[in-house]
Formats: sequence, C-alpha cells, structure tokens
Amino acid sequence: MPALFIGMHLLIGSGFALYPHHGYLWLIFPIWIPFIIERVWTKVFQGIVIFAAAFGYTEWQISKLPLPKELEGQGLFQIHTIKPFKSPFNFSYLLDGTFVYFIDNSGKTYCDIPSSIFATPPIRFKGNKSYYFEGKLIKKKNHQFQFKPTIEGFAYKESFTLAELRFQVKEKIRAFLQTHFSDKKVAHFFSSLITGDIEDRTTSLELKKVGLQHLLAVSGFHFAILAGFFAYLLPFFLPQKPALFCLILVLTGYFIFIGPLPSVQRAWIAFILYYLGCLLDKRMSGLNLLGVGLILEIVSNPFFVEQIGFQLSFLATGAILLFTQPCLQLLLKFFPERKETSSMSLLDLHGYLIIKILRPILSLNFAVHLVCLPALLFLFHSFPVLSLFYNLFIPFTVSISLIFFLLSLPFIFFYPLGKILFSLNCTFTRWALDLIASPPPLLHKQIYLSHFSFSLTLFFLSLFLTIGIFLKGKYEG
Repeated sequence: MPALFIGMHLLIGSGFALYPHHGYLWLIFPIWIPFIIERVWTKVFQGIVIFAAAFGYTEWQISKLPLPKELEGQGLFQIHTIKPFKSPFNFSYLLDGTFVYFIDNSGKTYCDIPSSIFATPPIRFKGNKSYYFEGKLIKKKNHQFQFKPTIEGFAYKESFTLAELRFQVKEKIRAFLQTHFSDKKVAHFFSSLITGDIEDRTTSLELKKVGLQHLLAVSGFHFAILAGFFAYLLPFFLPQKPALFCLILVLTGYFIFIGPLPSVQRAWIAFILYYLGCLLDKRMSGLNLLGVGLILEIVSNPFFVEQIGFQLSFLATGAILLFTQPCLQLLLKFFPERKETSSMSLLDLHGYLIIKILRPILSLNFAVHLVCLPALLFLFHSFPVLSLFYNLFIPFTVSISLIFFLLSLPFIFFYPLGKILFSLNCTFTRWALDLIASPPPLLHKQIYLSHFSFSLTLFFLSLFLTIGIFLKGKYEG
C-alpha cells in the first residue's frame, strides 16, 4: 500500500511542523517495523525523506502567515463559502475565505491568510465578488484568523468562485424543504444532512449528547447513501460502464455542491477512485485509497491536519478498514454462525437472522469506538456512553429517511401522492429525532476526563496502528 505509506509520512511530517511533539515518533515506528524486520532499509529512507519534505513544506506555509496575535490594517478578501450561522442571540452569515493580501498599519504586507468574517443581516456579501475591508485580524487557534471589520466592506472586483452559486442553490433547497416538511425541526434536520450547514443548534446539541454529531457533518456516510441509491437505480436505464460514469458525475456534482471540506474531500476521492477502478477493471485497496486522500489533502492544504473534521474522518475510516474484520472474527467466536438453518424453529430462525444482521454492525461500531475513543477524550474530554447504543441503529434510521426522501422527489409534481410521502417521512424522521432528544435517563451517562494528554493519545493511536497492521497481515496472509 504505497499511497498509505506516503500519506502517513506526510501526515506525521505536517503534524510535527504544526505542533512539535516527540510522540509523533510513536506513529512512525509501527509503519517502519515491517520493513525493519525484513531489512528493507530503502523504505525507511524513503519514509525519512517524505517526512522531511512534509515538515519543510508545512513550515514554509506557516512562515507565510502573520505571527502577531492581532493585526490592524486593510486588505482584499476573497470568499470561499457562505454559511448561515444561528446563535441564541442573533442570525448572521459566516464568510470563510482568504485575504489575498493584507497590509497592516506599519505597511507590512501579508498574503493568502485564511480568515473568517461574521456578517449580520441586512448586510449580505456575495460570493462572486472580492471585498476590500479595514479592521482587525485576530489569530485563533490552529493557524486560523477571524477578521472584525471596523467599516463596512465594499466590493472591489468580480471574482470567479463557486461560493455564490453554491449559496443560492442551498438557499433554494432550504426553501424547498421548509415548504414540503410541515415540521420545522425535520426541515432543518434534512437541510443540515443535505447541505452540510448546521442551522438548528438545538438538534445539533441533542445529537452531540448521544454521540451522533457526525451525522450532520457530510462525509462518507452521506456519499455512501447517495452512491448506493444511484448505483442501484442507474443500471435500470444504462449499461454498466455508462452507469458508472454517470455515478461519478453525480458524486462529483454533490462534492462541488457541498464544498471542499476535509471530510467531504476524503469521501469524494475514495468513491471516485473506487468507481474509476471499476471502469478500468482495476481492484483498489481501501487503505490505499485512504492514503491517496491523505496525500491530496495535505499537499493542497497542510493546515487541514489541524481540523477536527479531518482528524476524525480519517481516523474513523482507518479504524473501519483495519479493525472491522478482526472484530467480526472475535464476535464469531462468541456467536458462531450456524450453517444449517432448515431444521430451525421459527423462533430460532428469527434469532439467527437478527444476530446475522447485528454481527457486522456491532463489529463496525466497536472498531470505530475503540480507535476513536482516545482522540475523543483528548478533543472533547468526554464520551457519551449512549453513543455505543445509538450508533447501532440511528445511522440506519437516518439512511432510511434520506432514501425515502430521494424516492419521494419524483412525486412532488403529483400533489396528493407527493404530499402523503413527505408527510410519512416527516412523521418517521420526527420520531427518530424525538428518540434522540429524550434518551433513557438511566443510560444517559458521560465519561468525563478533565485532562487527557496529547502524548497518551498518540501512544494509544500508535498501539492501535501496530495491532491493526499486524492483524491486517494475518487475515490477508
């Protein structure tokens, strides 16, 4: 898996440049151990070169950013994304973008500064224009900046970005959902699932309480539903190869619609390369696809490494690829699969089917929680116990709602039938949201740790990586 080998060294090199810590060496050794055992020193040397290149490239990117925590001045801001942002106090638009240049009051010029600006209505800046602002640039954590204008910005020139078109399409989708779903909470939930923009903070907090906040972050889960739906539907109308090509276009269109978020890019890259492999009759390794995603994302923007969405998306996907099969084998030892079913009673047959369905779900759920737990405790200092239970069936329930929604879309022009289908979906989804909002009090417990060190996090990740590589070799060998 050469792509994963390169991607892991890029990740470690960039991470070490952004946050120097000796613990990164613990992540390198599990990758080198197989080559050290086999005395393949050229691979170790290649790893050192890739690590050094990633470290140098990231340090160069860091050097272009202003060092002071606060800068006052003026500059030209280019908008990349526009998101509605609701707080308990007001409604505003979050503008994510880049200062093409920023000149501080001393006359020093800085270029390509990633920044965000909050714009409160009635002011609404358009994504197809660059704006000239004056104000204060404040450095936040993770090499990101927030800009607070002292005067209202004015348009400087037209610029070609997809930000405005993307915003307008998302607004039309939000309006469509509000029209066809009578329940506002359900409409906001579907809007977040489809557009990736979280509107209802209450629902977001309710999902977070039971460890389901990942459902609102567009990632592989959403792409898998979309890919599965169209992969099943398109062959009814097209031959295999044209159907695969159309599926690639659909997924690429959805990627452009959502925007280049780290988790979205990872999912899109994996699915596109997988289906290109199907078109070319080439088999793709899941871990190698993960490595390609690491390479492309880190090379395009090494600061992605600092984003929680990037970290948890790649970590969870790696956990699924490395540990689902071992966990399944472990479950088979406790719940062995019976070969003969013809002599079973009706009750035994139902039990057999339930266990057969639950076994892969349990193995995937356990694999993700096992590997991600140290990172979650480090990032959030808490872990909801109900996450272990709710993640067994709520993602499946949400996938039913999304598929039902896609199936209902062609019937919107048939008023009575379309309204009934949307009403049924609204009722079903509201039931799921109520279930999330009111968890059983006896089970609603949180594991709290006031401090979980970065060193300990890297140690556990290194341990899991070592075990995962060993088990992968065992089951494939």
